[in-house]
Amino acid sequence: MKFTALVTFDIDTADWASEFDLAPAEAAADVADVLTRAASDGGIAQAITKEWPMMRDAATVTVSPPGKALDALIDGGLTFSDCVKAFAARQDDPNDVVGAARDQYQDEGSVEIDDNAIISDSDEGAYVMAWVWVDKDGDEDDDEDEHEDGDGCASYDTGYQVLTRDGRTVGVEDLREGDEYRDPATDGEDQWYPVTGIYLVPDGVTVDVYQVASSQTVHVASSDDSDGK
Repeated sequence: MKFTALVTFDIDTADWASEFDLAPAEAAADVADVLTRAASDGGIAQAITKEWPMMRDAATVTVSPPGKALDALIDGGLTFSDCVKAFAARQDDPNDVVGAARDQYQDEGSVEIDDNAIISDSDEGAYVMAWVWVDKDGDEDDDEDEHEDGDGCASYDTGYQVLTRDGRTVGVEDLREGDEYRDPATDGEDQWYPVTGIYLVPDGVTVDVYQVASSQTVHVASSDDSDGK
């Protein structure tokens, strides 16, 4: 079994530079070089086993420069789960923010929140770490089927003019959910379609969008209301 012990050397580089007649800017690099040689030559491991013989042949010492200690811990076996547990153990959650997040957003198999989720708290609310499932196959085919042309759904170039039930003439990209519209070129006077979404259509992928660029194609998702209700 591998155990990792983090040893920190707190060295005043100004004193180091003065003692070894170095320029202040050279001190940090010299400290790192000395520690690296002490590790690679086995000096640090020998010092450990001299005092604790039972550790003989067990100690492997590597030196990480400032900012790289985490890399060394990961190489030594540290996992993301270990980090979550450690940070969660240090945080307070007197208002049970994690519990509230689970009540509001937990959806098994889609959005899951661990008991020891990390919190980023503020006076107004909090962000809570969650696991969100992403299907590798994607949902593009489902979106395509849901928003096919017909039954009130149609694709247009932006800028295409349609009529709204309240008497406006607008480009399709300016429609909003809840508007009712008809295409004066193809629909009769009593044919109105309630808008349920406006989608940008790049390369067959649909995403929610409003006020898109003039050179795009948009898809108007609607429900069929042929009786003009």
